[in-house]
Amino acid sequence: MSQRHADPVHQRVRAHPAKQGSSLPKPVLQALLNTPNGTKLGRYKLEWDNQLGRHLRAMLEMAAQSGVRLDECTTGRASEWDLSKMSKASVQWYIKGQYIDDPDPSLLRNLTLNDGLCLMPATSKCDRWGDKHGHKIMFFPYRPDDAWNGCRAFRDCELHHPVRGADRAHTPLFTSTGDQAIQASFVRTVVYHMLRSPHMAPVLRPADAGRYSFHSFRKFYCTCLKQAKVPNETIQSLLRWSDPSSVDGYDMPSPEDHAKLVDAAYRYSPNAITPFLLKQVAALKIDDNDVLLDWCTECHIDLTDVTLDW
Repeated sequence: MSQRHADPVHQRVRAHPAKQGSSLPKPVLQALLNTPNGTKLGRYKLEWDNQLGRHLRAMLEMAAQSGVRLDECTTGRASEWDLSKMSKASVQWYIKGQYIDDPDPSLLRNLTLNDGLCLMPATSKCDRWGDKHGHKIMFFPYRPDDAWNGCRAFRDCELHHPVRGADRAHTPLFTSTGDQAIQASFVRTVVYHMLRSPHMAPVLRPADAGRYSFHSFRKFYCTCLKQAKVPNETIQSLLRWSDPSSVDGYDMPSPEDHAKLVDAAYRYSPNAITPFLLKQVAALKIDDNDVLLDWCTECHIDLTDVTLDW
């Protein structure tokens, strides 16, 4: 057996992405959000147009655009929702250049591309008191024509299931019937069955479904930011990490993304400079300095190199 296969370190590295959830490929994310109404997901029958369905969609679409942690916006099976979690009051709307806590429904129905939604983070495992990242809002611009848009999805929740005034501070951000907080175990189960439902077959092999989880939305957002050439420091701030190395751990380009980079490197590969090519250039006796400069630039020749004998 080779050392690579015998080394437990390599085994841990290979197993880690599957344990934490790989970054969602875009086609998988789109198919997941297009799970048909009426699909049986374990004991739950999906209905996108009821209260639980709308809030589930909003949670998934907002996660794809912010990397929000499941622990911030749900409760555990044995615990009750409390003010350490996100509430309706964690949302502040940005409309016509103003911040509004509880806008009139007419404003929400007429959002423009200049409007959006601000979400204040809750406490988390790396910020239990909210004193590290509590001020780092997540902003969701209104983009009605995008395949997924957290602002649009949550706007629909606000319009169909309004919570007004002081009650917003005491109502969970994402709710089921009776304004009960959605449980983390329910979300994990739903995502598990979504990934394995028959409609996913064109974009996801059943054998690969185990690579993804709700945590994959966080990795997806990190990877998208990295692909957009956002600096690591900004990504760390947006995703509210304490450790700068987390960016590299979560940035997981797909094979297609890697292929684009390899193709780009191939397209921009410089011409090889060999003694034979140099003799050919010398024989041309180029008098036009601009032509010579262009050629040297194309071939990455340093004109200040004193070892070149023209």
